[in-house]
This record gives sequence, structure tokens and C-alpha cells, in this order.
Amino acid sequence: MDIEPFIGPSKSLSQWLGDCKENRGQGYWLIFKDLSEQENLSLETEIFPITGNTGELTDDEFIELDDRIVRSGFSNFLNLDQLEDIVDNLNIQKADYNDSELLRAVEHYFSHDAFISIDSD
Repeated sequence: MDIEPFIGPSKSLSQWLGDCKENRGQGYWLIFKDLSEQENLSLETEIFPITGNTGELTDDEFIELDDRIVRSGFSNFLNLDQLEDIVDNLNIQKADYNDSELLRAVEHYFSHDAFISIDSD
């Protein structure tokens, strides 16, 4: 299975987070090129959406697509609805958060599948 038809144009993580605030409900599955051991996730990390209609794939085809994405040097990231939830949760805790706090909240959710608690962080 060729993954190219499923991968849309990249945006930086910062741009995707901006989309979460301005253009909600896109719901893309997001992936990124595997980072080197010396590289960390940043607001400039290139993130690619899966834009092809994966809903039409059989379970086996979906598993094959996911496997090919990983074998092509990509890692699964988060869905846009998850990023929206991270932004919303952070905004509830602190309306005037900065970019560093937003990145920490995304990293925390990505690593722990849980929202960050600013008070205990």
C-alpha cells in the first residue's frame, strides 16, 4: 500500500495548534518524521495530516497503512481533536499561558495520555 496519497501537506506544530483555536473540528490523524535522539518535539516540528479516507479501509488495510507509515520513518502523533482538548484544558487552567507552557502540555499528553496539571508541574 502506497502511503503518499494519505499524507497531506505538513505544517509546524505551532500552526496546527493555531488551527485548533481558529478552525476546530478537522479531526485529522497526525504523524511526524521520527526525531533523532538529539532532537526533541518543538513548536517548529513538521507535522503531517493523514488526509485520505481511512474510514473506507478494512481493518487489515488500516493496520497495513499504520505499519507502512512507521516503516517509512514516521511516528504517530495525536489527532487534532486531542490537540484541541489540550488547548482547551490548558486555557481552563491558565488563560494567559505562553508557548513554552503549551508545548509542555502537548508533550505531557503525548507521553502520558493525560492532561498536564499546571499546579503540580
